[in-house]
Amino acid sequence: MRFTLFALACVATAVSFGSTIRHDRADSLYTTLDNNAPFSSVGRVNVTGGLGSGTYIGFGGGSHWVLTAAHVASNISQNPNFNVTGTNIAVTQVIAFSGWGLNNNDFSLLRLASDPGVAAVPFYNGALELGRETVSVGYGATGTGLTGINAGAGTRRAFENVADYVNTNGSENVIFTDFDNPINAADNVIGSAIPRNLEGNVAGGDSGGGLFGNFGTTSSPVWRLIGVTSTLAWVDGTGNADYGDLSGYARIGGTVPTGANWIQSNTGIAGVPEPGTMLVLGAGLAALARRRRRQA
Repeated sequence: MRFTLFALACVATAVSFGSTIRHDRADSLYTTLDNNAPFSSVGRVNVTGGLGSGTYIGFGGGSHWVLTAAHVASNISQNPNFNVTGTNIAVTQVIAFSGWGLNNNDFSLLRLASDPGVAAVPFYNGALELGRETVSVGYGATGTGLTGINAGAGTRRAFENVADYVNTNGSENVIFTDFDNPINAADNVIGSAIPRNLEGNVAGGDSGGGLFGNFGTTSSPVWRLIGVTSTLAWVDGTGNADYGDLSGYARIGGTVPTGANWIQSNTGIAGVPEPGTMLVLGAGLAALARRRRRQA
């Protein structure tokens, strides 16, 4: 499946808005969804002449770390910082994935000078993302599915979707969601044509933000960070984040979890599998411990 891809490059701060949303839903629903944990771990990455987004993933190797997109970090030249609680935290080191591309491993790590003051989110190292309920969080430009982008970036928003497609062809390793239209099913590109209640799409400034996958149920969700916002894609000839456009995310996990392994090798922070795997592993370890006690 081929889409036209466009990097969601860092954008200059204008009127404070973020992510395109359904035309029939109040904007306030999107700006309150983002306040819930773990979505509140996504902060603003301030770089030269603009902004991007990033997710706090925890403490490892003696430092606090933020995961963002490599193409966001490529705009960093001086005095970058991360802001998630209203305070700018200095970035002391930037590590980009070697050989990154918009369709493959668009990852960068930011070492912070201090604790950003929010809970870290676990990142996923498995390969069962397809069909998961998702929430995407970032500081991008906004508008509705009918208008496309029509206002600037700067305010954090979260929107719902479904991991409709996981592209693992060749060197590509990307998760896609599409922006389904509640009044025109013909705008559906991949997956189900039924939109979620707070469906949306990424826009400029969302780059580096987090894609969270639900490994629990709708009523009892268990969230894992499964992707990093990388691209806006479209099939209609116009990449304006309207209905029918797609959001592309650098995939952290996989059968071979390249992204998760790279994060761990640089930070010492390990990814986690889906909760069911953790329960099975825990039961196995408990049984082994009981067996050893009996043998002793």
